[in-house]
Amino acid sequence: MLDNLRFWTSAEERAERCLRAHLSPRQLDEYLGRRAFQVRGSKTGYTYLIGPSTMGNVRCYQTGMSYCVVSRFRLLLPDHMLMQKIYLETNEELFLQTAGRALMVMPTCNLEPLKQGNRFFLEE
Repeated sequence: MLDNLRFWTSAEERAERCLRAHLSPRQLDEYLGRRAFQVRGSKTGYTYLIGPSTMGNVRCYQTGMSYCVVSRFRLLLPDHMLMQKIYLETNEELFLQTAGRALMVMPTCNLEPLKQGNRFFLEE
């Protein structure tokens, strides 16, 4: 039992290091502060927020839509977030075709209140 716990703990640590290594300095600052980061879509240039969840965790500021794309394989959360980041930054069009989506009511996109420690995500 203890060996199994050690395996998952070290796997989570490796996934976390991998995600952090692939974030830009700005994304890393956002991630360390809120466990979420923004990416720019490769086709539209829209800004997406990727948050710490596996369902509906990609939110588009411009459209108010929430998206979900999951792997066929079981991924740890940092790996899941990295997969979504790479997908949006390299092939936004396919991401949007593949994604499950829902319209979400979003607060204004002003990031200043977020820097002041206000809650970032809407209650689901």
